[in-house]
Amino acid sequence: MNNDNTESCQATGKFKTADELLSAYNALQSEFTKRCQSLKRLQAELDDLRAQADTARNAATERSGALSATDDDKAQNDAVQASVERGSERCDAPCELAVPDDILRHADEYAEILSAIPEVMNACIARYKKKLLGARTGFLSPSGAAVITPVARPKTLSDAKRLADDLLK
Repeated sequence: MNNDNTESCQATGKFKTADELLSAYNALQSEFTKRCQSLKRLQAELDDLRAQADTARNAATERSGALSATDDDKAQNDAVQASVERGSERCDAPCELAVPDDILRHADEYAEILSAIPEVMNACIARYKKKLLGARTGFLSPSGAAVITPVARPKTLSDAKRLADDLLK
C-alpha cells in the first residue's frame, strides 16, 4: 500500500492528489484564455492604428499629388520653416514630457506609425536640421576642431635646429 502511494505522488508531481492537479490545470487554462483574449484585443487595436496611418498617408499622397513638383517643394519648405518657428517658440528650454512606459517600450513601432504622417515627419526633420545648425559654432567641424595656421619655415640652419628641438621636446 505504501508503494502505491509513492507511485501516485510521482505520477502527479508536486500535487498530492489528482484533484489538486486538475484544479491547477483548470486555473492555468483560464489564465491562458485571458491572455489570448487580451492579445486578440491588442492586435485589433494595432490593426486599427495601422489602418488610420494608411488612411492618413493616402490622404497626404493625394493632397501632394495635386500640387506640381515646384509647388510641392515650396509648400514643404514653408511647412518646415513654420514648424521650426513654432518649435522654437515652444521648446527653447528642454521639453520635459511624461512619456508612458508603453510608448518607451515600443518606441520603434510608434515612430514608424507617426512618420507616416507628413506633418509629423516634416516637423521632426526641421527640428533635427535646426539642432544640427545650432551645434555648429565657429569653425568647428563635426569630427573635431581644426586650426589653420601658416607653417613656420626656417630661414637659417640655426632656425631649423631650434624648430627641430621644439618638435622633439
